[in-house]
Amino acid sequence: MQRFFVALPLLALLPLFSSCSEGTETSERFVRSVIVTNPRPQGASTTKSFSGRVVENKSVAVGFKTPGQIKHIAVREGDFVRQGQILASLDTKDYQLGLDAAQSQYDQLLHEAERTKKLFDANAVSANDY
Repeated sequence: MQRFFVALPLLALLPLFSSCSEGTETSERFVRSVIVTNPRPQGASTTKSFSGRVVENKSVAVGFKTPGQIKHIAVREGDFVRQGQILASLDTKDYQLGLDAAQSQYDQLLHEAERTKKLFDANAVSANDY
């Protein structure tokens, strides 16, 4: 019976000793492929590029109270503006020509009115014409 108690542990260890071998065949069967990646911090944004054309969502039509040619534009596209800020200025050449023509007509009518008054005072023109 004593032999039985000594042989029992040896029989239990036998499968463990028989499984430990160099066995190059088994190590080749478990080859696994590895994917290499570059780590990125969490929350890092990625850049995406798309081809296409960008069109504004809103367009602003600017109208002037007086007609004329634009001489100077004071702001560029995309600039922020405040109320009352000058956006563009008109060429004053047309207004100066109009002012000179109106001044010329005024002077001519003023001289004609003075001449007609002198003629009326001399009783050369009727009151209706004056």
